[in-house]
Amino acid sequence: MSDIDQAATLELGSARGRSPLMKWVVVAVAGLLLIGGAGAAWYFFFGGREHVAPKEAKQAEAPLPFFLDLKAFVVSMPSTTGSSHFVQIAVSLQLPRAAAGEMVNALLPELQDTMRQVLLAFKSDDLQSPDGVNKVRAAMIERLNKTMTTVLGPERIARLTEGSADGAFVQNVLFTTLIVE
Repeated sequence: MSDIDQAATLELGSARGRSPLMKWVVVAVAGLLLIGGAGAAWYFFFGGREHVAPKEAKQAEAPLPFFLDLKAFVVSMPSTTGSSHFVQIAVSLQLPRAAAGEMVNALLPELQDTMRQVLLAFKSDDLQSPDGVNKVRAAMIERLNKTMTTVLGPERIARLTEGSADGAFVQNVLFTTLIVE
């Protein structure tokens, strides 16, 4: 054999044969990948459930109330002496959420008429004491809720008041202007 043939044989032989160390490195890397994949699968299917779905469901916080200011209106009310007095009244309605405010705006003339009817059931003297104002407020809340339930239906009212403390559509009536002349 010539020198060239021997050199060619040596080069081919060294390229074909791998070192035993390289084989063990490949086996070790494959083993680590297999173990890592198995651990990730276990965490995803069994161990990760605690992190994905908590054991105790958090209770939803009640939504903040929504206040809707209504324009002032004037009502002529009788007094205990028989004379008439003009009463200017403006209210802010406390509602469970903003969507309820949209419903009030859609039905505003009917609700204002309900408030006028409630006021006409009282005397103007009733509006000059805190107890009288509280009686008017309670009567307005009751009548406004009845009107809204009649017009919208109990199912829609239940959806609009979901999560509120008392389940009432109109939760409070706040008098922003109350002038008796």
